[in-house]
Amino acid sequence: MRALLETTKWSDNTPNHLYLVNDADRVVAYSIKGTETPFYFSRPLPFDQRGRTFKEVKQHPFVTEQAEQIIEVAGSKGVIYKVNLSNNTCTCSAFKFGRKGTCKHLEQLKGTK
Repeated sequence: MRALLETTKWSDNTPNHLYLVNDADRVVAYSIKGTETPFYFSRPLPFDQRGRTFKEVKQHPFVTEQAEQIIEVAGSKGVIYKVNLSNNTCTCSAFKFGRKGTCKHLEQLKGTK
């Protein structure tokens, strides 16, 4: 999982944003320039980087707890779950009671779904 700050120089003063990109190079979330609140997509979107420039940000607002990589994700019904990328866990009931030891939230953030 990477956080990329857009550094593109636009001719019309278009603002650049911060993007959270999974291992499959798909956008999981973004944060509007000047805000700290990220917007998470219900499923990762293709990330078109053509004609744009980015720099990787090591500490970014998408991680809610610095010791571990915990990301808050909205489920399909609006419930917020915490996905821990450090130990591959999720607070949703599918992860807790499922037999596979994973869930769609964790798979989407990892880029495996």
